[in-house]
Amino acid sequence: MTLQTLVGLLSLFLSLLALGIVLRFWWRHRAATFARSWWMMAFAFGLFVVSETLGTMVLLDGRPANALFSLTIRVLFMATLIGGLYRLFEDVLEGQQQALAEAQKIIALQAEAVKRAEETEVLARVSERLTASLDLETVLQELCQHARELSDADSASVRLPAEMRGGFRFAVDFASALQSQPEHLDPKIDELCLKVVQAGRPAIVEDAKAHAMFGPDSPPWLGALAAFPLRHGSEVIGVLTVVFDRARAFSADTRRLLAALADHAAVAVRNAQLHEKIEESARTDALTGLANRRSFNETLAVEIRRARRYKTPLALIMADVVGLKQVNDRCGHAAGDAALCAAAQALRHVVRATDLPARFGGDEFAVILPETS
Repeated sequence: MTLQTLVGLLSLFLSLLALGIVLRFWWRHRAATFARSWWMMAFAFGLFVVSETLGTMVLLDGRPANALFSLTIRVLFMATLIGGLYRLFEDVLEGQQQALAEAQKIIALQAEAVKRAEETEVLARVSERLTASLDLETVLQELCQHARELSDADSASVRLPAEMRGGFRFAVDFASALQSQPEHLDPKIDELCLKVVQAGRPAIVEDAKAHAMFGPDSPPWLGALAAFPLRHGSEVIGVLTVVFDRARAFSADTRRLLAALADHAAVAVRNAQLHEKIEESARTDALTGLANRRSFNETLAVEIRRARRYKTPLALIMADVVGLKQVNDRCGHAAGDAALCAAAQALRHVVRATDLPARFGGDEFAVILPETS
């Protein structure tokens, strides 16, 4: 066997080896996005094997080969190889870009998960502090403080619907830079909060001066505000508002955090309201709504100690409803109860806010009047 024949056989062996390697890579990546590239490479090297086989047969048989056919095979091999390599490089780059995009997406999801976990931890701590007290005023002040701190607002306030008071029960927390704490931030904010209570949805005002409800005449400290309902079940029991001194956009994170805070706070507010009602019922006469005998005795003891310490006057009025027994005997106890309620209502209207009217017992009433001779 001549050296030329050995070289031909070696070339054929190497071409078959290259074809096997390409097929192996195709088999491993057949499910990948660039499987077609390996098909083209395998086809190209298949043509190469055919070309090398023809060349080896010529060497072994000693017969001249068909030059046109061999040239065609080689041209097809080179064209297919170049096309396969180009497609392979494109597919590899595209696969890397997709992998990079997936990695960035995973990183973003992880960052979002970390942010949500941090928000959950913050809300858990806030909820723990809110539920630590059953005093409604304390709960409202805590809620205002946390809302202002979490949103970096200039002020935060809570409004609880109070139809008997003709509006809202109001609590507010201002930034230290603002000294005055008015009874109401702005009547239009109350109007907006009333709409939030009725609709049960948040209201966002990113630019108060451009808003139809507020307009250019809005106070200088009111640039933007957001109002979130305090939902307890299907009921809206209040509204949490945050106010900024300049226009601003509310990000989705800020909206989500404040909405979650409002939902968490609603439970604490409802618990405090129920506790307040229980305390009030324990100190209030069920029929007349005035202070009961227990509340009267406790308040009187406190006022006597204060009057003695500061040498201030203190007055006490005792009164009863004349003829109540006759009303009960003639018209029934329901009429007697109505007479007691009417007397209590009249008494409530004539005393001062600092005085304490109470039902002493039966048809007897009492009024404690501090700072009164």
